[in-house]
Amino acid sequence: MKVRTLVYAVAAVIIGGLLGSLMLKDAGYVLIAYDKAAFETSVWFALIALVLLWVLARLLFALARRLLRGGADFANWRQKRRETTANQRTEQGVLHILEGRWADARKALTEVASSAPTPIVNYLGAARAAHELKDADERDRLLDLAGGAASGASLAAGLTRARFLAEHGQMQECLETLEGLNEASPRHPRVLSMLLACHEELGDWDAVVELAPVIGKAKAVDPSDLEQSLQRAWCGRLEASSTSADAAQNVRETWREIPRRLKRTGAVAVRYAQCLDAVGEADVAVRILRRAIERNPDDRLIQLYGEIWSGHPGEQLATAEKWLEHTPRDPVLLQTLVRLSLLNEEWAKAKRYVELSATARPPD
Repeated sequence: MKVRTLVYAVAAVIIGGLLGSLMLKDAGYVLIAYDKAAFETSVWFALIALVLLWVLARLLFALARRLLRGGADFANWRQKRRETTANQRTEQGVLHILEGRWADARKALTEVASSAPTPIVNYLGAARAAHELKDADERDRLLDLAGGAASGASLAAGLTRARFLAEHGQMQECLETLEGLNEASPRHPRVLSMLLACHEELGDWDAVVELAPVIGKAKAVDPSDLEQSLQRAWCGRLEASSTSADAAQNVRETWREIPRRLKRTGAVAVRYAQCLDAVGEADVAVRILRRAIERNPDDRLIQLYGEIWSGHPGEQLATAEKWLEHTPRDPVLLQTLVRLSLLNEEWAKAKRYVELSATARPPD
């Protein structure tokens, strides 16, 4: 480094000496004329002036670049500061929600939503707070903002709206919201599962039956839960048919429409027998129960068998006594036998079955 500095110094002295000699030998002459104005100077002064102008221009350019960069840095600093504040306030808002401080949560989340990295989180959280505060107008406004906050956010906002409506018991409005979402996003699992629950809550059993195959294909609901929903739907349809005009015929027609696997379930068979009994078809109800119990000795079927009085109570009692041979200590069957014995005025049998029932234990 010292050798290089020395070389530069020697070169500067030599060049300076040469330039000085040239300047003393001949200063030169430069004339600049424009219109009626003229400027005269030596060549060396003009060269020095040009060098100074070049240096000044470089300095001005560097200064301007630094000022521009400084402005950009300041803008970046302000942006980062806004994002940091937004993140902090969003975290506070989420904590307020977990603590149930709904007013504080709504304030924290809404005031920084526009500058938050994920504004949909802020809007949905604030909508939840407004919902808990029972401010429906503000809730809906925030949900609308959430729907437009990001690409694909409308589905999340719509599902949240439907859930809020269901929580407040506004099932018809919930259904309308879900149907709109189903049109926009067909076969979406969450939409379908909420639609199923909504139809059940409204008692729209035809819609449940119609929707079930679509839900099954989309795997939107656990198969066992879907089967339970179908059982409730067909029970609801049977009950509706039993209160219609020409009830007996309608009940039978509804029964014929039920899939075979569901007919074999205790809940559906029980409801069918109850509906038959309600429309004056007690004998048919007893026959249905007898066949169902022989296939599936469900406690609900056995209990109902003793509650429906047909025109042949003696046959009912005799059939139930045959079942007792296979399950002699079944408490539900023994209670059914007590009722049937009383119906047939078989007092001794009734007393014996009461005594057996008092010591009976459910089968393992």
